[in-house]
Amino acid sequence: EAATNQYNKITNLADPTDPNDAANLKSVLDKIVGAAAVIHGPSKTPTTSYANLELGDFQTEYDPDGVISVNTTDHTVTLASGVWRMDGHLTVKATSDASATGKYKVLQDGGSATVYVPETTIDFDPGGSGDQEYLTAHFSAVINASSSAITLKVQVKESSSGSEVTFESAGSCITFQRIA
Repeated sequence: EAATNQYNKITNLADPTDPNDAANLKSVLDKIVGAAAVIHGPSKTPTTSYANLELGDFQTEYDPDGVISVNTTDHTVTLASGVWRMDGHLTVKATSDASATGKYKVLQDGGSATVYVPETTIDFDPGGSGDQEYLTAHFSAVINASSSAITLKVQVKESSSGSEVTFESAGSCITFQRIA
């Protein structure tokens, strides 16, 4: 039960359950940090059709409310509530075809299939010698899951059959941070 002491502060205040409730300091600080998750080493050797980037090594950094989940079988991420910032860093390699291109996009899985990062092409040097070449792609998006949960997928493909583009696990990661 809440009580006041000689310094006029309220002690033993329960966590708020309604937006109009008073809040104790711990519950406020817990929400300020937000949830955060890191997916290390997403990878895929794509074909000419879009397929989900494989999310093999998932590490939750901080998720006190259980609002993010990663499905390493379907290779999707579900954000149960809140507003999130997603940042991706993909290492892309081309071998034998100096004019190879890789493509990626981020979209909602099912439902309206909202696109969060539009199709982006990674071009390799067309004048290259065909030796291995690495490029890094970066993307960011703000995803609003305030009104309902959203399941996301990162999809990749190559431009033409046999161009030997791979999305490498080394140097690749995707991060999610709850910002509201």
